[in-house]
Amino acid sequence: MAVKTPQMPEGLKNITLNKPLIHEVVVASMANARQNTASTKDRSEVSGGGKKPWRQKGTGRARHGSNRSPIWRGGGVTFGPRPERNLKKDIPNKKKLMALLQVVARKITEKNLALAGEIKLAQPKTRNAAQFLKKALGDDFKGRVLLITKERKDDIFRAFRNLPNVTVKSGLNFNVYDLLYNDFILFTDKGWENFLEKRQLK
Repeated sequence: MAVKTPQMPEGLKNITLNKPLIHEVVVASMANARQNTASTKDRSEVSGGGKKPWRQKGTGRARHGSNRSPIWRGGGVTFGPRPERNLKKDIPNKKKLMALLQVVARKITEKNLALAGEIKLAQPKTRNAAQFLKKALGDDFKGRVLLITKERKDDIFRAFRNLPNVTVKSGLNFNVYDLLYNDFILFTDKGWENFLEKRQLK
């Protein structure tokens, strides 16, 4: 089954690429995706300490007040990551949408976006999914593929999830980072129609 490159939608014909905007949206997307769970203990939180290791004078060694100092083995961490740090970046929805449309238009221009009709597999198996992509993109294609369907179908997700470099998304559940990270974007016909309708590009 051969794929076809769609015609440029009317709503995308006059859009020009704004790289600073796309960079801003991608950075915000990556920041908002961070879990922010990394945590370290400072000298007030680690166990031990309390007693001065040795007297202040007369030993010939450097003075120390606690064995929980950051310069000691087993001591606290100085300026380590803390989970209460706020990494979120707010960005207007209009900016996100504009960046998304610009990347979609560029993908169409570069012929890195195509329509694959409907996905029909005899069985939801990885082998069948690999054969589908082989027929759609050819034997020589080795890049990352983003497959976008209109609705989430468990059999399709099960078939493609074990393929390396293949990501399956449904509806509008993809962003600018997803489009840029993957080398080729493959829409089903219904997925593409849904995208055009929801983004009012017809």
